[in-house]
Amino acid sequence: WWLVNWSAEPAVAGIILPLIILASLLYFQSFVKLLKPQLLLQDLSIPVSIVLMLWMVAASQQTSGQLFGWWYVPFLNLLDVCFIAAGIVVYYLLAYLPTDSSAYGLSNTTVTYFKKGMQLALGISGFIVFTGMIIRTLHQWAGTPLWADGAWHNDLVQTSLTIVWTLCALVLTGLASRYAWREIWLVGIALLVIVVAKLLFIDLSNAATVARIVSFIGAGLIMLLIGYIAPLPPSKQELATKSQQSE
Repeated sequence: WWLVNWSAEPAVAGIILPLIILASLLYFQSFVKLLKPQLLLQDLSIPVSIVLMLWMVAASQQTSGQLFGWWYVPFLNLLDVCFIAAGIVVYYLLAYLPTDSSAYGLSNTTVTYFKKGMQLALGISGFIVFTGMIIRTLHQWAGTPLWADGAWHNDLVQTSLTIVWTLCALVLTGLASRYAWREIWLVGIALLVIVVAKLLFIDLSNAATVARIVSFIGAGLIMLLIGYIAPLPPSKQELATKSQQSE
């Protein structure tokens, strides 16, 4: 009965079978010669990736995560498992994006930017899903509203999002600075810009005094920590120059 009742169950049921099929193709591609799964994956990589990412965003916004009456526990529930599986499938599908730019009348630069755009779209989808997980967790354990019920105007939700997003930026910039991943570092800084905009336009206008203070102090301290431990990593050209000089 739950397969035809729109709540969280159809969102999960509607994605399990395609995920199984796609994962099977990815895993058994070297054994199934007649189907030519390599070509099949190239043809399906773009539309299937887009559909899966759209599903991730839509399902994250519309469901509470309480499947079949179970309590919602982050990561340890069928909905989040499906989100993770869908993200992994899209990640591997992006490796099968067509590389022959001449067949599409496009330049190599255009194809490269398109691949980076798809990777960015996957990252944004994952960020939205992660934010939805925070909203569902607060709804389950603290009684806060979901997106459709006014989460943007709830003090606890906004303070939690501000702190968690800033911590995510700290992790991204810290790892990027350590391993010289400049693009990832820029993603972390972009997330900080989003946090600052949220503080100015949402937290400052909606949050109560205590929640506002916690948001600003917490985010400010983490930003100071980022400036101390996560400086801008060197570019690939700078690294190459240093390696040549050391030789």
